[in-house]
Amino acid sequence: MTETSFRVTYATLSAEDERVDAEFDRGLEVASGWLGAGHSSVVGGEPRDGAGTYETRSPIDTEREIGRFAVASKGDVADAVVTAREAAGAWVATPWQDRAAILDRAADLISERRSELAALMTLEVGKTRLEALGDVDYPRPVVCEMGGKNPVVVTASSDLETAVEGTARSAFGLAGQKCSSASRVYVEEPIAGAFLDRLAERTRSLVVGDPTRKETFVGPVIDEAAVERFERAVAEASVRGEVLVGGRRATGDGLDRGYFLEPTVVSVPDDSWLWTTELFCPLVAVRRVGGLDEAIARANATPFGLTAGFFGRREGEIERFLDRIEAGVVYVNRRAGATTGAWPGVQPFGGWKASGTSGKAGGGPYYLHQYLREQSRTIVS
Repeated sequence: MTETSFRVTYATLSAEDERVDAEFDRGLEVASGWLGAGHSSVVGGEPRDGAGTYETRSPIDTEREIGRFAVASKGDVADAVVTAREAAGAWVATPWQDRAAILDRAADLISERRSELAALMTLEVGKTRLEALGDVDYPRPVVCEMGGKNPVVVTASSDLETAVEGTARSAFGLAGQKCSSASRVYVEEPIAGAFLDRLAERTRSLVVGDPTRKETFVGPVIDEAAVERFERAVAEASVRGEVLVGGRRATGDGLDRGYFLEPTVVSVPDDSWLWTTELFCPLVAVRRVGGLDEAIARANATPFGLTAGFFGRREGEIERFLDRIEAGVVYVNRRAGATTGAWPGVQPFGGWKASGTSGKAGGGPYYLHQYLREQSRTIVS
C-alpha cells in the first residue's frame, strides 16, 4: 500500500474518496481473473491434491464459481501437525526481533495487495468495497468467541439523526453479519414514534445490491442457511409482532441469483426468541421502554455481552449507562456505528459473560500475555 493510499477502517465507512474507488476497481479487475481456478492443499511447502475437491460460489451470484479447493486427507492433516511441531522449535529459537521483522513483512505484503484482496473478499463473501478494504487494513487479529445480541439504548435527549444513522450502520452493515452488529434497540417512549419513523425511512433508503458497486450499502448474506434464518425470524415477527420495514428477499436486477435480503426492522413481544438468538442477518428488533433503567435492565438480560451503544445527553445518564451496562466494548452517541467499529490499535475488542472467556480484549495491553509463559530466573555468580 502506497503512502498516499486512503486508510479505511470501520469508522470511516461513510468516507467518499475517489482514490479508494479507483484502487478497488483495479483490484477487482485482478481478482476477477483468479476466479474458477483450482487450489491444492500445501503441507511443508509442497502442494497436495488431498481427498477430492469442493467448490465455492459467490453469494452475489451463485452461478459464479470462486474456485475449487482440495479436501485435506487425514494423512495431510497428520503431516501438517508434524511439520508444525518441527518448525516450532526453530521458530522459538529465532530472536524476537527477527520474528517481528518477518511478521512486519507479511503485513506489508498484505497492504501492498490490499485492493485485490479486498475485491476477492467482496466476490467471495459479499462485503461492500469499503467493508472489504477496512477488513484488509485491520492491523490486528480480533477473537470473537461468541456472538452478541448487542443492544442500542436511545433516550429522549438524543440527537435523532445521529441515533438513527448509527443504528442503521450497526444493524445493516455487512448485512448484519458481524458479531458486533446491533440486533436489539430500546427506545424511550417520548421519542419512540419519531425514532421509528426516521429509522424506517433510513432503512428504506439503503441500497441493496451487488457489493462491488460503489452505491451499495447492503450486500448479500453468505449462504442459503442465512436466508433461512432470516425467513424464520420474519415469520416469527409476522405472527407474534409486526414487521415495520422490509421482511422480504430482494429480487430483480440480477439479485435473484444471489442471497440478497431487505434490511428489516421488527417489533416482537418480550418472550420472543428473537431477543436471545443470534441471527447474523439484516434484521433488528425494536422495543419501547419507560426509561433508562428499564432499557439497561433489558439490554443486560442475555447471557451475552460483546458490544453496546447509547444515545442520550441528559446529565448523568451517560455515566449511568457506562457504569451498569454489561458489555466489553461500549459506544456513546456514535454516528459511525452504534455498536460497531472499534478503532484499530486504540480500542481493545472483547466481550463479557458468554461473549468472552478470558476478560482480556484483543488488541489490549493484557491480551498477548495469555499466549506467553512466565519464567523467573535466578543466577548466582
